Amino acid sequence: MLATDFGIGAQVYPKNNNRRPKLLEQLQDMLAHKTCAAEMIVDANLVPGQRNPDAAVCLKLDVYREIFEAFIDGFAAYRSLLTQVKDAYDTALQQGLQCALENMDLRSELAAAANVQAQAVSLARSESAAEAAASKLHLQTKSNAELAKAEVAHLKELEQHLQQALHTEAEWWTKPTASFVGATLVGSQQKD
Repeated sequence: MLATDFGIGAQVYPKNNNRRPKLLEQLQDMLAHKTCAAEMIVDANLVPGQRNPDAAVCLKLDVYREIFEAFIDGFAAYRSLLTQVKDAYDTALQQGLQCALENMDLRSELAAAANVQAQAVSLARSESAAEAAASKLHLQTKSNAELAKAEVAHLKELEQHLQQALHTEAEWWTKPTASFVGATLVGSQQKD
């Protein structure tokens, strides 16, 4: 419910006066000055080119807390009510900050877990690459061995063929006509 619901005509600005209240001007000046100072603090504590948004938000929130306290001090009649409102917000913010800190711990744990996972994946990839290389070498060796076996088998066949040809030729020399043909051939070569 608003103050106008109770028939109370609470006004911050008078309807016919264009002049702003002095407290409002002071609070706006204070807000501008403290916000600028907070920005300078955030920028001064950072590596060039990097900005921490969490630090900026926390400092800005602190500036608004100080402005609200100055506003409460400006309205003594409403101090108890406004202090209760501020305390409720401060409690909620404190719980939020504690939750954020817990989340930061969880984020750190997740980042560490992601790092461990990346290392494990890298190790698994290198192990599988080594296994693949070893398998490839084994298959090449096996293929080379099979080729060598095939070459040996071919050479054995050739040897058998040559042995048979030698045997056939040796048998030819044992035949009775072979000595006559051989002598004729040898004799005709000697006459030349």
